[in-house]
Order: sequence, then structure tokens, then C-alpha cells
Amino acid sequence: MSNNKTAMEHDKKIALVAHDNKKRDLLEWAKYNRDLLAHHKVYATGTTGRMLEPELGFEIHRLQSGPLGGDQQIGAKIVDGEIDFLIFFWDRFSRCPMIPMSKRSCVWLWCGISRSPVIGASRGFHDFLPIDGWRI
Repeated sequence: MSNNKTAMEHDKKIALVAHDNKKRDLLEWAKYNRDLLAHHKVYATGTTGRMLEPELGFEIHRLQSGPLGGDQQIGAKIVDGEIDFLIFFWDRFSRCPMIPMSKRSCVWLWCGISRSPVIGASRGFHDFLPIDGWRI
């Protein structure tokens, strides 16, 4: 097994994603880390991006809503090396109206395994996550 190192630029490409029941938690976390996130390129699925942008006061690159293709867009950006970090506030009990959660999450997990971005799924992990140097 080979170990590949991926060099990251100082300004990271960060995807912020949250299930419906976790959007308030993500917003709270993002507001707390606003100054640290502001100089990075931040992506979000549609609904999450619409919620975050006015609250944070900087541009969020919004993709489609998750069930309408945003999840796949995030996955494609991970595979193409266009996302360095996936901040995912995951509600393991939520249900996606179109795709079973187990299959939808597997897209990101598979992408993460194949391209090795930093992926977290809990507030504790996100609070520790080092984005600048080794701290947001």
C-alpha cells in the first residue's frame, strides 16, 4: 500500500454540509469559526448555503440542494481534488426523501476513501479540525 501526500494551499477548499436536523448546529459552528473560514473557499449544498451566506457575510459557493444533486456535486469535487475538507454535520437518524441515507452517505465516504480529504461528522471533531496550518 502506498502513501500519497497531497499538498494543500494555505487557502483551503471547504465543503459545509448538514442534514436538516443539524443545520442549526452547523450554523452555530460556522458563526463561531467565521473569521477563520472567511478567507477560504467555502462550498455548501443549496439549502445550507442559503442559510449560511447571510449569517456569515461572505460568499458561499452554492451547489444544488442535496437531494437534487448537490450531494453528487460535492462527491465529484472531492474526486477531482477540488475539496480539501468536508465538514459534515450528520444526523444518522435522518431520512432523505429521495435516496436512502445509507446510499447517499456512501457516496461521500467512497469519495473520501478514494481521494483522502479530511472528513468529519461530529461537532467535537469539527472543533478540533485544523484548517489553517493545523488550526482553522
